[in-house]
Amino acid sequence: MAQQIAKDLDEIKKDLAFIKDILLLKRESDDEGELSDWAKKELSEARKRSDYVSQQKVKKIILGK
Repeated sequence: MAQQIAKDLDEIKKDLAFIKDILLLKRESDDEGELSDWAKKELSEARKRSDYVSQQKVKKIILGK
């Protein structure tokens, strides 16, 4: 039983290391963190709308608090 748990943990470690490597490579080679000019414009316009609802208000509506 203990050997199987150790084996399972080793597999999980390998999987996590693999996932970590993928995420680190993606972060280093990807510019997804920056919005395009079009997206920035749309976001700015959306924020100006009068029917804007804050995140806090949405939480209150959803959670009923």
